Amino acid sequence: MSAPLVLHLKPGREDSVIRRHPWIFSGALRENTDGLEEGAWVFIHNFQDQPIAAGYYCGGSIAVRIVLFGAELSDGETAIRRRVEEALACRRQLGFEPAPHTAFRLLNGEGDLLPGIVADWYDGIVVVQLHHRAACYWRDLITKSLQDNLGSALRHVIVTEAWQSSKNSETQSSEAANQVRVLEHGLWYLVKPGQGQKTGFYLDQRSNRLLVRHLSSGRRVLNLFSFTGGFSLNALAGGASFVRSVDSSAQALQVLREQLELNGLPSVRHDCAEADIFRWIHTHDERYDLVICDPPALAHSLLSRHTAIQSYKRLNQGALLRVQPGGLLCTFSCTAVVSESQFEGAVRAAAIATGRSVRVLRHLGPDLDHPWLLTHPEGRYLKGFLLQVD
Repeated sequence: MSAPLVLHLKPGREDSVIRRHPWIFSGALRENTDGLEEGAWVFIHNFQDQPIAAGYYCGGSIAVRIVLFGAELSDGETAIRRRVEEALACRRQLGFEPAPHTAFRLLNGEGDLLPGIVADWYDGIVVVQLHHRAACYWRDLITKSLQDNLGSALRHVIVTEAWQSSKNSETQSSEAANQVRVLEHGLWYLVKPGQGQKTGFYLDQRSNRLLVRHLSSGRRVLNLFSFTGGFSLNALAGGASFVRSVDSSAQALQVLREQLELNGLPSVRHDCAEADIFRWIHTHDERYDLVICDPPALAHSLLSRHTAIQSYKRLNQGALLRVQPGGLLCTFSCTAVVSESQFEGAVRAAAIATGRSVRVLRHLGPDLDHPWLLTHPEGRYLKGFLLQVD
């Protein structure tokens, strides 16, 4: 048996590990890692040669992603299997069962101490999404661990590689399953696992969709970046007098129409608009009692964060102008490199620019199946606010 691979931290660079942040940056390492295979299991020692963590090597600026903290020694296969088992046990404890027609997140990356590894359940189909090349080293083990833990309930596993170029991502998605129906709070959704946004659906917005349902009775509702209409369906189910869904994807809007029919919801109270929202919001002049603004990620690196923050300001300025006095705005950011305070600042700047008084009624975030580490705020990618606009 070969000796375990050990990497040492430079003096004074162990603080983030002691605080249990799951990333170790390349500048913190004493050794030259040239030639080290991405995905290789490594033990992290401090400069005094004491073991303090273990994880896998990634290369790049984030050199190691931690799976185990402390002095515990374990091989990578045992550690990752254990983390999968713990994540599934946590979901069951919270009431998320891998049953027919259900859909929820099984593994949530760093939040389950499985950095860069996401897995979602769709009616017996699991989509595993790998967010960097090093995670591909553990692809087969993750698949086998899910199969062992989910048993006969699991019908199929699809693996996609989110870090790949768009061309390669299309190749990966060719494995995707046919459309399935999933049930959430009494509404049916049509999902193609492994295709479209995320792993096929915005599972993280489950609790916020239900909130919109509770807020929609008798209201005129505008759903910006509607995608396949999760918020729109819930608004109609909640008794909205009218809902307008705006998205740039004709294909997504067609799925929305099919879901209206599937759920027996009144299409006469619904309108679809295929448009570039950034332009549409500043030319459309109707007002609504409830506006939902849930754009896709606007930046994927720190280099583009400033541009994203400015985009959030412009977008929310337009959204605020579409709200009736006394009405509500649900606004979100799923851009991981934009913090909640930065997003709040952009929304605040938008409110000042409109000259309207805006009150925060609630901070919004993902449902319970999307945990994040308190010591890893970067994992809290979905941020939102329920606002009242005077």
